[in-house]
Amino acid sequence: MRPPHLLLLLLGGLITSTSSGELVRGISASSFENNDPKFACSWVRPQEYYIKKLNELGFNYLRLPFSAEYINRGDFTGMDETFRLCQQYNLSVLIDYHRTHGSHQGNFDETNLNDFLHVWKKVIDRYKQNDVLQGIGLYNEYQGTDATYWNNIMNVSVMNIEHYTPNRFWYSVGCKRWSGDCSEINLEHLDFRDRIRYEIHKYSFSGSGTKEDWDLSFGPFPEKIIVGEWGYLSENKDQSKWADRFVDYLIQRNIRSSFFWDLAISSDTNGLWKNDCLTLEEEKLKVIKRLWGDEIKPENQWIIDIP
Repeated sequence: MRPPHLLLLLLGGLITSTSSGELVRGISASSFENNDPKFACSWVRPQEYYIKKLNELGFNYLRLPFSAEYINRGDFTGMDETFRLCQQYNLSVLIDYHRTHGSHQGNFDETNLNDFLHVWKKVIDRYKQNDVLQGIGLYNEYQGTDATYWNNIMNVSVMNIEHYTPNRFWYSVGCKRWSGDCSEINLEHLDFRDRIRYEIHKYSFSGSGTKEDWDLSFGPFPEKIIVGEWGYLSENKDQSKWADRFVDYLIQRNIRSSFFWDLAISSDTNGLWKNDCLTLEEEKLKVIKRLWGDEIKPENQWIIDIP
């Protein structure tokens, strides 16, 4: 294969405007990335119930994961319905290349750049005229540590999509180390850098959880960070304390856009709904809303000192 920096797919484009400056009050809904691709909890209640409820709770964005297998299969029935409901209930969508195979969370070496870009072309061709689709989550979690390699892959990817659909989307660029380290990810040379965000994932089990660790891993562009995944098990006291400290840190750095992981059925967090898909976790919602700004603090005042 030709070196990535020489690869450019000349595909034509659609011109619209998009805003990259709004506060993202987001949540992921584990759905079309799995072997059995169904919208989260739709086997308990119709997905309309959850999307309508998210709107009522104040969410304005849905992060919608998919696998390359789902896209290549070509049956978009479930995803089409999600887009229709997001349109109905005024939720914007960031669509997320979550994994290549529905069976497991692999790394980027399970695909290649050409196949990766062609999957994105199929998704974009399907939904580019639907104004609900605002964000492109390029790749969920690159597990490696080679920043030069990953910057190159992300650079080629955003350039191709931007060439195909100029001025249409904002981009969420995943970082290295399972998207936990943005310290060396940099696409600021691009003309459309105002529509690029650096996507970080943080849980209680990722990194040391200290201020110094967060300062380093959030990288040199904190004003452009979006937290693509975060969450916790509310029944675990240590994780609940971690979540409070993490939200404090984000507020201190004025990083308020995020996607909570996730709606439900998560082994890492159990989601905003418990695994019965019926019980909303009210305490988690309070923590999320505090990040959004429901608790107003004096400007530039630190809330706590983080050790």
